[in-house]
Amino acid sequence: MTKFSNSGLYKHPFYKKVSDLVFDQDFLIDTVCDNYDVFLKHYASEIEELGETKSENLNLITDLLFSKLQSKCFYFQPLIFNPDIALGCGLIPLITPNIRINNNSLYRSCKNFINVLILPTGTFLKIWTERLYPKLDAYQALTDNSIDEASLLFTDPEHFAAVVGKSLTQKVLQAISYTK
Repeated sequence: MTKFSNSGLYKHPFYKKVSDLVFDQDFLIDTVCDNYDVFLKHYASEIEELGETKSENLNLITDLLFSKLQSKCFYFQPLIFNPDIALGCGLIPLITPNIRINNNSLYRSCKNFINVLILPTGTFLKIWTERLYPKLDAYQALTDNSIDEASLLFTDPEHFAAVVGKSLTQKVLQAISYTK
């Protein structure tokens, strides 16, 4: 039986959209360092030639990530955080201090770290951003075995599979125990 859980994309809250987060590149580097093996596994095929040392590979991975993050990005704070699954779904995991802009001034709490998933939009227009939500739906399904009933998996399954791939779509269907 399929377990439905509200993702926060269409209603509220498996995800909390974080719109006032101040992105700090140093914390992306820290996240990559802390999860080096996971990032290397996911990005090794995108790097032309791996370095000879871990330090060289860290530089190559962070350069690749920074190039992916040059366009408009959206930040989502999930209930469950798993960097390996996030990368497999085309998201970029980030552990960062909760740095916000509040009344035009910077507020930073170094005691309060949050886990964030970054959804790079690439060259997509803002209107089409919701068409990237299958990546977030897949992440939710694989971490929580639940999915929003308004997901494109049900309303436009062809588009869902085009965004995340047929293999990942099958994993999502298995995770939520969906049968037609």
